[in-house]
Amino acid sequence: MHDLILPSDLSSFGELYVVTDYMDTDLHDVIRLNSKISRQHKQYFMYQLLRGLKYIHSGGVIHRDIKPQNLLVNDKYELKICDFGLATVKNEKINATYDLTPYVVTRWFRAPELLLKYQNKNYTSKIDMWSAGCVFAELYLRKVLFGERDLAKQVQRFVALLGLPPQHLMDQIKDVSVRNFLHECASKTKRVTFDALFPGIEKDALDLLRRLLCYDPAERLSAEQALEHPFFKELH
Repeated sequence: MHDLILPSDLSSFGELYVVTDYMDTDLHDVIRLNSKISRQHKQYFMYQLLRGLKYIHSGGVIHRDIKPQNLLVNDKYELKICDFGLATVKNEKINATYDLTPYVVTRWFRAPELLLKYQNKNYTSKIDMWSAGCVFAELYLRKVLFGERDLAKQVQRFVALLGLPPQHLMDQIKDVSVRNFLHECASKTKRVTFDALFPGIEKDALDLLRRLLCYDPAERLSAEQALEHPFFKELH
């Protein structure tokens, strides 16, 4: 943040302008306009995203809307996280009344614990890590991984790639119709493997992707753990 611009008439204070670095574009347009994104660029973009998440998570902040459109990029390939409009501070010393509403994150990047409503009122910063995994997948696919207009079809995509959630998570889903729908998806939806969905992806990138895109937040990598993954060994 470089400056704060106040309105000239402070008696009718209605707006506040925050001056930040100028960034040329966002990661969404980088992916959309470039037919080939090198491994080095994927590493560098994700490395910066994870460093940013490690920093904000260390302060108890959950961004709650990580997606390519909220990751700004300049002509030096530097990446900055923006749009903290949905963020909350999960830290009782700072914010005793933090809001953990489940209706956060653009749906295509929303973690399964929010969509399927297990741990939806007691989630952690791991929801940002699921979103980061979706961003990582999009760098390889050049399209949204779970980009379905219909919620039911998006859940079907979850099950097709990941199977059913573990039983201890299924037991936390209070809505019987949701549990029944998941079982129906498992019996009718054709499974697809990570290898088939991401042909040619490097082994270390595939392993990182699997560790980010998992149902159980306790098993999902934190930003700090992800930065230690071999995929980033050249950048440390």
